Order: sequence, then C-alpha cells, then structure tokens
Amino acid sequence: MNAVAESRVEQGQYGRVFALRVRPNEDLVASLRTLVATQGLRHAVIKGAVGSLIDGNLAFGPAATATTVHIPGPGVEILSINGDIRVGDDGQANVRVQGTLGGLDGKVYAGTFVPGGNLAFITMEVVVQEWVPSAA
Repeated sequence: MNAVAESRVEQGQYGRVFALRVRPNEDLVASLRTLVATQGLRHAVIKGAVGSLIDGNLAFGPAATATTVHIPGPGVEILSINGDIRVGDDGQANVRVQGTLGGLDGKVYAGTFVPGGNLAFITMEVVVQEWVPSAA
C-alpha cells in the first residue's frame, strides 16, 4: 500500500514588510519571536537576511534524530536564509528558519537554525513579510 503525503495549498496574500535588525549577541530565532509578539503577526515568511553570526549552529535530518553542526566563528556569514513563522492556537510562535552559512574554514553548511544557537556578531538584518490567509 502506498502512502500519499497530504498536501495543503493555502490561499491568501502578502501583507506588511518588516526589516528586523538583530543586534550583537541577540539570537536570530528569539528576535523573530519578539517581532511576532510586538507586531501581532500570526503568519509570516522570512524572505532573506544579511549579516554574520558569532558562531553558527544548524540542525539537519528528521527532528527526532536531528544532528547539530557547530560552525565556529566569530564571523560566520549568512549566505542564504528562508523560513516561515506560524502562531499556534496556544499563542506560541513556531519559527522555522533554514539556510546556508559560510564558515571560517571556507566550507558551506546548510540546515535549520537552532534556537538559541545563532547570535548576531556585529548586526544582522532580516526581511520578514506577513502572510494573511484568506478566510476558509
């Protein structure tokens, strides 16, 4: 028997755009959660970012058995970033951020940004756009 993955397409439109500045020693995921809380966002899309991290920490693989890779810095560069934010019925923001980092060793690393493990080095700017789902 073949299992068919459930696919869901959500109708809606983009809303407000935010340029979030993450200051030195502030965590990327925590800063996104603060933005959600202060701006009353329910859903949002992470469009991009520029900046560097003190150290990078990325996870890859299934959540239950994910492997975390530590990329030592300081000055780990963000090469690409994307993700989404959804606030659940409990009011908690589920922040998923994926991307690639350039290490000081010249290697490129990819994965999911580990909450609490990616502090801004000098500064980081993140572009976030609100997603407003259509009424069902």
